[in-house]
Parts: sequence; structure tokens; C-alpha cells
Amino acid sequence: MDQLLGNMIEMWVDRMDNITQPERRKLSALALLSLLPSNNSVIQDKFCGIINISVEGLHDVMTEDPETGTYKDCMLMSHLEEPKVTEDEEPPTEQDKRKKMLALKDPVHTVSLQQFIYEKLKAQQEILGEQGFQSLMETVDTEIVTQLQEFLQGF
Repeated sequence: MDQLLGNMIEMWVDRMDNITQPERRKLSALALLSLLPSNNSVIQDKFCGIINISVEGLHDVMTEDPETGTYKDCMLMSHLEEPKVTEDEEPPTEQDKRKKMLALKDPVHTVSLQQFIYEKLKAQQEILGEQGFQSLMETVDTEIVTQLQEFLQGF
């Protein structure tokens, strides 16, 4: 069972580049991250791949706010946001409104990847302790860790 899980995670990580739509890439990163926190050695062995995919996902969805210098997930939607309609455009149809209501139930549009990664890493740190978590983070490439820290600044 564990070997099957390990193989599945490895295949998922290896084939992530085949997913081209940013929404699906984000959803994939959220799904892999949902395996954390874990004491399972197989999942911990694949931790590096999970973090790599997560950072790739952050690159896909994060935009930098030039005024504050912080990053935000550009795929998040709020039910308060009303699309701006210019004079040339038609107002939203009932179908447009239904699509928006459906999108507001989609984790791609409701869950901040940045926040989700932060919470999952914090939970992983809590179950492993500082030393164990540091050992796990050392399996991740230093450049990826630097990028992750940049995206998570302010948390």
C-alpha cells in the first residue's frame, strides 16, 4: 500500500509539467499538499517533490503588488467582486452569474495557495518538531526554499 502511494506521488510530481492550465496546476498543488501534515515515511520521502510542485504552483498563480511588494493569489475570487461592465459590453447574463456562483465553490478560486502552503508547513513542523522539520526541509533544493520563503514573507 505504501509503495503504491509512493509511486503515485512520484508519478504525479514527474508529470506535473504535462498539466498546462494554471487552474489545474493549482488544484494539483492543493491536492498534493493535502497529504501534509504526515508522519508517514513514504510521504516524507516525497516531501521535496510536494514542495517543488507547490512552489511551481505559486509561480503560476501569484502576482506581486507593486505598492506593497507582497504577493497575492490572482485566482482568488470574492463574491463581493462585481465584474466591471464597460459601455460596449453586455451586462452579465444569467448563465454568467451561475458560472460565477459555481466558481465561488471551487477551491481554485476560494483557497489561497500561499496560505494553504503556510498552514500545511506549520502543521508539519508541529508534528515533527523543529529539528525533524529542519531535516525534512534540507531535502528541498536551497533555491526552491529561497523562492518559497519569498512567497511566504508576511506570514
